[in-house]
Amino acid sequence: MTQSTLAEEADNYIGLLERCEKAPSFDALGKIADALEINSRDLFLPDDKSDLLHQWEKHLLLEIEKAVMSVVRKKLDDLEKIERRSKLKNAC
Repeated sequence: MTQSTLAEEADNYIGLLERCEKAPSFDALGKIADALEINSRDLFLPDDKSDLLHQWEKHLLLEIEKAVMSVVRKKLDDLEKIERRSKLKNAC
């Protein structure tokens, strides 16, 4: 895609942005990303960082899963302790 084609598809914001005559709105950034057929967050990342972001997202999800499972295990342990105490009380 040429710069002029991109500028046309993004409502001529490219020239204004390049000359620092206008700060892009969220809408303009969305149009630029759409014209480039990319996710708008990728406008802020160098090409080689996009994969890094996806790796970070996977890592973050894994860490969240670990944290949730830790809480679930603790709650299950607590329930088992309560159940044991209850059985001991009933046995007496």
